Amino acid sequence: MILLLWAVAALGGHIGLQRLSPGHDVILFPALMTLCGWGLFTIWGLEGSYAIRQAVWICVGTAIMLVGVRLFRWIFELRNYPYVLLILGALLTALTLLVGVNPSGPGPRLWLTLGDPKWITYGVYVQPSEILKPLSVSYTHLRAHETEADLVCRLL
Repeated sequence: MILLLWAVAALGGHIGLQRLSPGHDVILFPALMTLCGWGLFTIWGLEGSYAIRQAVWICVGTAIMLVGVRLFRWIFELRNYPYVLLILGALLTALTLLVGVNPSGPGPRLWLTLGDPKWITYGVYVQPSEILKPLSVSYTHLRAHETEADLVCRLL
């Protein structure tokens, strides 16, 4: 079941990206799905009951990605501003120093809450360091594909 959900997400994401964004990076999505599959099998080996939940979230995330590619074409304009992505991720991570919470109670406060922290079962928690990972990959990708002419134009 877990492998089937992962395969559906990988195949659906691949076909969806080919149709919605023919000029997409052909290495990034397969690398992402490889890491997701590796993580799934790691979770499955440690605690099998969490693996199905993770597989469902991989499917949900892939669907959200395809909706985002379809609806938010303006986001491709961020290619011209790679520093914005990196600074946004760093600021979100730094925000945990001020208003971070720990859903388990005591311990490191690495999450931001979108609900009332008193009601742990009803709150939605986001770990900004997880958002920083794809943002830093995007930043590195954008910087690696810059030409010398782009850098000269930026200096002028």
